[in-house]
Amino acid sequence: LLAAETFSSFEKRGKTAWLDIKMAKLNEAAMKEGVDNCGCVLAIVTGPCVRADPAEGEKPEDNAYFKRAYCIQELRWAVAAGVPIQPVILADDKKKIGELLALAPEDLKDLGKVDFIHLDRSRPSYWAISSSQPSGSP
Repeated sequence: LLAAETFSSFEKRGKTAWLDIKMAKLNEAAMKEGVDNCGCVLAIVTGPCVRADPAEGEKPEDNAYFKRAYCIQELRWAVAAGVPIQPVILADDKKKIGELLALAPEDLKDLGKVDFIHLDRSRPSYWAISSSQPSGSP
């Protein structure tokens, strides 16, 4: 939900945004092309959560950002292509960054050196401020 809301907010501001689930082609080659050709990857980092329609035997920790194969692959493509990665979290998760990073594979733990931006969805005015980019940003 946070990714979709961020995508929509960028589009409303006239910013070019790319979200893998909004692509015309939903395959790995198209995902890699999207990552390789973007100005910045926003990693919407979440912790364990229960999906509305969990698969049999699925545990909440299986749905954490750093446990999802395609999320990890997109980050690795970004690193290989030299594309900056900006971690983004919900405001409520700001105090859990260490816990979230503990789930990351060793080769991506350097993301802990990047300031995680938190997005606040509690009120429309907070969302507008927290999801906007400074003037002149890509």
